[in-house]
Amino acid sequence: MFPVSERSALQIRPQASSIATAREAMSLSAMASTRIVLAAAGLSGALVGMLFGMVVVQRRRDCGRRRVMGATPQFIAGLVVAQAALVSLMAYLTALATESIYAWWTSGPFPPLSLAAGMGLILLSAGCLGAMVPALAAARHDPLLEVRVP
Repeated sequence: MFPVSERSALQIRPQASSIATAREAMSLSAMASTRIVLAAAGLSGALVGMLFGMVVVQRRRDCGRRRVMGATPQFIAGLVVAQAALVSLMAYLTALATESIYAWWTSGPFPPLSLAAGMGLILLSAGCLGAMVPALAAARHDPLLEVRVP
């Protein structure tokens, strides 16, 4: 057979550069997926903000009537943010159901529970943050301008 020194020379050892390259690729992949998630959260927050900006403009008389009847500006803002949270939650549940049906249909893997819960939390908070600007605008609006009959 071979002497001990020759046997150790024939063993296959991974090169340090290939391991470092694999670690760099995994790190870049993790950074890219994090950026995609944050971009999706930012986009959903912006869309919810635009949607509730239009809702506040359309319902300004309703907000004015509530203010005249004794609602505080904090209540009006909370009402708008709560509606945005409900819309964001329904959108998240619809997306999760659609993804689960697609995974079942294609016999693919279902999303892990931690990923689904994390995405739900991120998208719900993005929706609430996106609705803050229209909520504050609704809270600051003068109620007497809306209830006055021309």
